[in-house]
Amino acid sequence: MKYIAFWEARPEDMDKVVEKYNLLKSDEGLHEKFPRCISKNFSLGGALKGFQLFETEDSEQLVNASLYYMPEVEMEFVPIVETERVIESYLKR
Repeated sequence: MKYIAFWEARPEDMDKVVEKYNLLKSDEGLHEKFPRCISKNFSLGGALKGFQLFETEDSEQLVNASLYYMPEVEMEFVPIVETERVIESYLKR
């Protein structure tokens, strides 16, 4: 399943956030514990909030990602579905 993760950090926590981000990028062993990134990470309007797309069949990976960045970053994962699939389901009902 695909998810959009909305995230937000506080300016005073950015040093810790960057440290965690760089550790995650460099540690291949951590990657299997987290959902697979299927997009780049985007910031909204240059603010310390944004979104990224992920894919996983294991909800524990979503929990791992949220806990990894706590308490410096708040994350919300929202499932996303291709609109074409929604329309197909709608027409079948």
